[in-house]
Amino acid sequence: MYEACRSPLGEPVIIKRAEFLRSIGRQTGNYEYKWLNRTMQALTFAMLVIEVRTKDGKPKLAVGKNRALHMVEGFDYDDVAEAYTLRIDPRWRAMFGNSEFALIDWEKRLRFGARQDMAKALQRLVATSDRRMQQYALDWLKAKLEYTGRMRDFVDALERAMQELERLEIITDGRIGTSTKGKAQAMWIKL
Repeated sequence: MYEACRSPLGEPVIIKRAEFLRSIGRQTGNYEYKWLNRTMQALTFAMLVIEVRTKDGKPKLAVGKNRALHMVEGFDYDDVAEAYTLRIDPRWRAMFGNSEFALIDWEKRLRFGARQDMAKALQRLVATSDRRMQQYALDWLKAKLEYTGRMRDFVDALERAMQELERLEIITDGRIGTSTKGKAQAMWIKL
């Protein structure tokens, strides 16, 4: 989507594979080119259904509910130019038309350490709120992050993820505490 935002919506997006791989911090060998092709296929097959409701529960926005919405509508690969030409579904305009989205700091995203999927998910969560002090019940976070292990293992993983977010200066003062209602919660200050 970042690459697509540089072109008018609905226009083909050309991505030179070596430049793109370098821009996301990957090498440009045979393995990475195969990975990129598999990823392009997966994004073409992936389908989204998005529904947004107002606070009183009324439908505000529905995209992909009655017709599949794909991240990438289709792509062609040009062997000579070593470039992909992507087609993005123009309905993505509805996703960004009313500015209901969160921006991720891409430079920080590229600096995440290995095996930091939970920290990456938390980065998205942090970005979706304009509140500086953020607090989330542990049972809610565990369900939101689809963590299926034991709660004590989740807490360990969550603490490591918060440390990574602090290292990257996305949050500060990340900790596990107790809410005013006596429930365990994660809390941090958004930077």
